[in-house]
Amino acid sequence: MGLPDDFSLGLNEDKMKPQNRPIKRVGIVGTGSFAAAVTNRLLCSGYDVIIGSRQPEMRNLLVDQCFCNFNITSVAECIEQCNIIILAIHAENYKDTLFSHRTLFSSKILVDVSNRLATTKSKDQSYAEYLSTLFPAARVVKAFNTIPACEMKRNAMRDNSRVLIAGSDMEAKDIVSRLATNMGFHPVDTGSLKAAREIENYNLRLFPEWRGAAFVTVAIFNLWLIYVILMIFAERRTESWNQLFLKVINKPLCLTAISLMGLAQIPGPLGTLVRASVGGSRKSPTWFKKWSSSKTQFGMFSWVLMGMHVLMSVLLTNNTYFPALYETLSDDRRCNVTKSSTKTVSEWMNWKGEAGLLLGLLATVAVCVVAFSTIPGIRNTLNWRERRFTQSTMNFAALFLAACHVVMTAIADWTSNVVWPFYHSTSFLCIMLPAAAILLGILTACPCVVNCVKKRTAGVRFYDVGKTCQCSTQSKGTSMTPMQSEITIFHERQRLSDRVKYKTLLEQE
Repeated sequence: MGLPDDFSLGLNEDKMKPQNRPIKRVGIVGTGSFAAAVTNRLLCSGYDVIIGSRQPEMRNLLVDQCFCNFNITSVAECIEQCNIIILAIHAENYKDTLFSHRTLFSSKILVDVSNRLATTKSKDQSYAEYLSTLFPAARVVKAFNTIPACEMKRNAMRDNSRVLIAGSDMEAKDIVSRLATNMGFHPVDTGSLKAAREIENYNLRLFPEWRGAAFVTVAIFNLWLIYVILMIFAERRTESWNQLFLKVINKPLCLTAISLMGLAQIPGPLGTLVRASVGGSRKSPTWFKKWSSSKTQFGMFSWVLMGMHVLMSVLLTNNTYFPALYETLSDDRRCNVTKSSTKTVSEWMNWKGEAGLLLGLLATVAVCVVAFSTIPGIRNTLNWRERRFTQSTMNFAALFLAACHVVMTAIADWTSNVVWPFYHSTSFLCIMLPAAAILLGILTACPCVVNCVKKRTAGVRFYDVGKTCQCSTQSKGTSMTPMQSEITIFHERQRLSDRVKYKTLLEQE
């Protein structure tokens, strides 16, 4: 019994067309270590792989023996049988290896995975752009160059690597993005093929965002170290050179850590106060933008130095190294000390020592919470309010606790004549930045400042709305041309009308 002509199974015929079916065959030109790693990853992801080589009969690719759905053929056969081709060869060999087969690249997707050996300027041509000039009929996409061969060999279930993708053909980029997703990576679209210049330079950078913070950290540590050595060995002469490697080094570690915490906290409230005073329309200076963008780096360096300070302090905490934290034996209790001993310090801490250690422990825990919340796996589970709490409130609490820890452990020296005047005390000097950050934070938390910032960012100016536009233009100087004056008057009228409307809305509320 035949089926009627109009019988349908409810299938979408457009999706069943060959050009709309998912690509399950990928070609790879090259037989090196990266080609072998990509082949293994593709085979694990369920793709058929055809490898193109100039001498296929002499190649023995290092692929897992459990895989059999791949073939090693000539370069021409690989290009003919595959619509998406990964070029796992050096860019210098593109012309020699592929140019003789240029007629086969029509509408083919060429994935360039090459990398440079030295950084280039942004105006220089990338390898992907060079490949597109060699084969203008092909659709070139830059991808997978940021993934080394060792990461390609990982299990896709345990991988979390990003794949930066650039290309001018949107359809080709979507196909390569789906390919990267099926391989277990996270594709990131960076733009057109010109973005390949930035992607190729990406692998050659060595912590570009951390250099400035690292330089500041080293400079601050060296300054504190020199100051501590001069105070201890040159002026007071209270320590021996035998204590240089732990006790003496431990002090600049603590001083640098709390100084960096202050540097990381100041830009936020300082920028808030600036916006409250002059409004949000004025651009911040370049140095302030760099300072603000380095807050995370300062915080991480502070966390590392604080951890080193905690470990060293645990090793050194006793009544010999820190006698100010321990009780002093009275005359009637010294008889309990052995005759051979000349110590007058008890093995029990006083309340200042225990309170200082407790505050230091709480500050360390708070900093660890802030540091762990920046881990991508944890950060992605937090909402906006939770991120603000961990990155702002907890940061401020950690800074406050660290400052209290320094004050509590150093208050005994401050009240004595040993460190008078105060600038001889490293503990007093190191809390200058944290104290400034704490004061700024308290100021920005005041309701008047909060309301002022809201109004400033909303476009409200605290001057007479009825001021005329002509007076506004005259205050800017007399060097303006008539055309500039008319344009300025027009913009001023627009701003004034918006402010009148906003003020009316506020009065109605």
